Amino acid sequence: RFSWVDFLVGGPDKAYVMHRWLGYIAVVSLSLHWVSAKAAGAALMPSLSHLGEESGEFAAILILILVLISALKLVPYHLWKKSHLFMGPLFIIAAFHSFFSASPFVAYSLTWVIMLVLSSLAIFSWIKTLYNQKISLVSSKVVAVKRMSGAVDIELQCNTPLMIKAGQFASLSVNKNGLNEQHPFSVINTNDSSKLRFIIANVGDYTQKLNSEIQIADEVIIHKVAGKFTPEYK
Repeated sequence: RFSWVDFLVGGPDKAYVMHRWLGYIAVVSLSLHWVSAKAAGAALMPSLSHLGEESGEFAAILILILVLISALKLVPYHLWKKSHLFMGPLFIIAAFHSFFSASPFVAYSLTWVIMLVLSSLAIFSWIKTLYNQKISLVSSKVVAVKRMSGAVDIELQCNTPLMIKAGQFASLSVNKNGLNEQHPFSVINTNDSSKLRFIIANVGDYTQKLNSEIQIADEVIIHKVAGKFTPEYK
């Protein structure tokens, strides 16, 4: 994730919404292109033009399948998260289709250069997500657990003080089998920099497992604290 995107759109919550709608628009555009496009113009390398066309159809089918899985929530979160990473290789195949099929865009024209820049930025962004950035990790211990109907209230004692602003969230993982994925949760207290409290609703596979298995003295890793939801009044 690039933090400047959150800054431009007004916060991570709005970035998620924009990401979803851009995805829907891309899928509709892809579908319209697939059913209406025909070979036109000269290919950059004529010997690869047929492969370029075939690769586009292959990528389109798999991208539509992944989007349906994502939109309809057909698989558990931990499987979906891994499947979503395949969007990167499929985009690379789609980019190959864009540049090596018989296209109306003349090589090295302004449109061609813009497509190249955007495609390169997208591929770089995907590669960036593959690096598990383990910087500024904070370890904490669970010091209180209160199970409620449909939620769990937990309190963490951090080994390093954290500066938390109202409305921010923290990405957490529990050092426990089946709970070691990162998930973001809103922090509900900001008056003690060494303690964090969360009320986590049972809304999915991970949170249900968290509710039933989290115990006092469990180690919780805080991967990052983010979010800018609080208006800054003069």
